[in-house]
Amino acid sequence: MALNERHLCSKKITLLTLSTLFILTVLIRLLPFRQVFSEGNIYFFDGDCYLHLRKIMLHIENFPSLIIFDKYEGFPVGTGAIWPPLLDYLMSLIALIVGLGDPSVRQIEILAAILPPIIGGITLIVVFYFTKRIFNIEVAFISCLILAFMPANIFATIIGRPDNQMIEPLMTTLLFAGYLKMRQCKLSLLSATSQLLILSLIALLALLLWRGSTLWLVIIAGIILIDITISLFEGRLSKQIYTHMAMVYLLLSLYLFALCSFNLFGNQNQISFNIISWFHVIILSAIALLLYVYGEFVSFWLKGKNNPFLCLLICSMIVFVSLIIMFIAVPSIAENILAGMKIVGIGEYDPWLELINEYQPLVSLQNLNIEVVASYFGWTFWLTPFFISYIIYRLFREGIDRNILTFIIMTVVLFILTILRKRFIYVFSINMVIAGGYVIFLAYNKALLIKKMDKNKYRKTIALFPATAIFLIIFYPCLAATYSLPSYKLAAKIKNNYYDAFLWLRNNTPSPGDPYDVDLNPGYSVMVYWGGAGWLEYISERPSVATMYGSEAFGLKESVSFFMADSEESANLIMDKVGAKYVIVTPLDAVLIAYAKILGEDPENYVKSKFNPVTQRRSYGLGGKYDQIMATRLMLADGMALDVGKLSFEALNNYRLIYESDGLYKIPGLPKA
Repeated sequence: MALNERHLCSKKITLLTLSTLFILTVLIRLLPFRQVFSEGNIYFFDGDCYLHLRKIMLHIENFPSLIIFDKYEGFPVGTGAIWPPLLDYLMSLIALIVGLGDPSVRQIEILAAILPPIIGGITLIVVFYFTKRIFNIEVAFISCLILAFMPANIFATIIGRPDNQMIEPLMTTLLFAGYLKMRQCKLSLLSATSQLLILSLIALLALLLWRGSTLWLVIIAGIILIDITISLFEGRLSKQIYTHMAMVYLLLSLYLFALCSFNLFGNQNQISFNIISWFHVIILSAIALLLYVYGEFVSFWLKGKNNPFLCLLICSMIVFVSLIIMFIAVPSIAENILAGMKIVGIGEYDPWLELINEYQPLVSLQNLNIEVVASYFGWTFWLTPFFISYIIYRLFREGIDRNILTFIIMTVVLFILTILRKRFIYVFSINMVIAGGYVIFLAYNKALLIKKMDKNKYRKTIALFPATAIFLIIFYPCLAATYSLPSYKLAAKIKNNYYDAFLWLRNNTPSPGDPYDVDLNPGYSVMVYWGGAGWLEYISERPSVATMYGSEAFGLKESVSFFMADSEESANLIMDKVGAKYVIVTPLDAVLIAYAKILGEDPENYVKSKFNPVTQRRSYGLGGKYDQIMATRLMLADGMALDVGKLSFEALNNYRLIYESDGLYKIPGLPKA
């Protein structure tokens, strides 16, 4: 067989294998189909998904306008585009194309439900090429096979979850893959223009699809600085390492400069780490300048063959002084950096974050649940320190491979972030599948090197047995989780408890106005726990006081103050202030501790919480004010005069239960009177 024929055959096998893995990945994520498409309805994962559905509908009804303000959120103030609206806009565009310009609600919901598994399949393809660039094609194939079964990735791209999480692993992998390709570009700056533009646009797209992508851009900048520093000690530095990437950051800052100048999203005329704003323009410009100046200084220093440690000391001092000057000149930059550090789990943070499961630590000394973590990643998570140590040992022994070094730095940072916040499990799943793929490939190669097998014509087949055994041992928890996916209770809370109540509200209360008329001021709002705002706005088509953005927008404190009010009079004042006519009551015992902190009060006054590490459950005891607050009086007594155990409730004059859904909802750890 000729060389070009072999290459063509190999390419066909690669495409066929990738296509098979793509289909497998999509099908696995479609397994809970009957949980999503059930009882004639389509049920989505959580409130964030329903909020995205509302944004999609808003864009369709007002196409081609970019909707940057929603009067149904944070009523009566309204809320600007805190999430970058590009993801919702793109999904609305797809719906318009499929629906030939006039898609039905059913078509929109079907598309939104099945899009995440397709994104999961596309992620697999990007992971293949990323892994191939780091290691080799064999590791890439094994990693993709693992990705198909990895629960941490499945839950981000599962059917019925059209949320930002589905796009994060894809864009992060694409961003790092683009960096590796850019780093290996040996062309002149002029010849590399197309690659510069492509990578800068990928970075822009990542930011506009998920605001947290700033973190990955900072990590990549740190990797480049480490790369330059290693080159300093090696005694040779290619200008392309820093000039090309400095140009990428400069181009990105120029794109964002244009966005902020035109205030495209309606809230960009500020300095905020959490919203695409002038903060990003300043930080990305500073990174571009830092990369270029540091690279040039190191290049100059190497010509004199002086002490590299002295160079590093001088550069560190210059950077330190420059940061101090920047923080003094623009104090809000330092404030936003500190606020961003709190988000990732470093330092104190907003009590509201205690209400969000994804912002809790994955593991802690109080909650060291080995099995739960294994159900996300298999046993690779607990093997990560050993994997990192082995790779670093190899790098020192065989020479530093910059691609592998990039992957190791990325893995170390994400490992730490994932321990601090569950929010990062979706992106970290990519590192875990690549690490798992490498370990299994290594096991296969080690088996091939056994001397007794040198002359055995079946040695390649025999070597598969230890590799397969290791795969099954390490990823058995993942395979077990995948097996149970068809019965996975996706959207259990909305499906079994709240859907009927929200639907009843839409069908049996006066309409506040056209929910998709962006110029119309709604007639009234509804008071609901902030986590139910997405359901309220989409299913009930009613404005919400609190929003899914929590403390980032108007309404959270007002909502918390209402439910924590210890008198009907003070609760009425809040209802009048926000123009609310109805209250949706949900069990709030588990959030009273955080609610008290939001109001700056002692949680022990309301509820006493204890965590049992054996049962992995939290129990609640009564605080002195427990039976006085609106949350308890409405939930347990329906606003009536009623005795519940030893608790005695007085009647409320203005609040009565008018509808109750059939779904049963067990209040975890309900205080026993």
